[in-house]
Amino acid sequence: KPTISVVRHSVKVKTATIAVSVPAAGTLVATGRDIKRSVGHVAKAGTATIGVTLTGQGLRVLAKNPHQRVNVNVKLRFTPKHGAPLTAYVRLLMG
Repeated sequence: KPTISVVRHSVKVKTATIAVSVPAAGTLVATGRDIKRSVGHVAKAGTATIGVTLTGQGLRVLAKNPHQRVNVNVKLRFTPKHGAPLTAYVRLLMG
């Protein structure tokens, strides 16, 4: 059964980059609370990267509390050109 998995991620204050292993060509979408929806198109199987950015609400929390970080749960949904959609989750500590 094909799956997707998070290979690595890196966080810079308000943005994060997530590397995801995908089994085929298709579309990768990252969604979650306090982050902007992000869409990436994948041409072939392998490792795809997608960037996410905090929303205004998440940035306000950081501005009011300089030493606090925002915990974000990111849902990664991969829809291959042929086949059923696949989902993976990753938790990021941003700020």
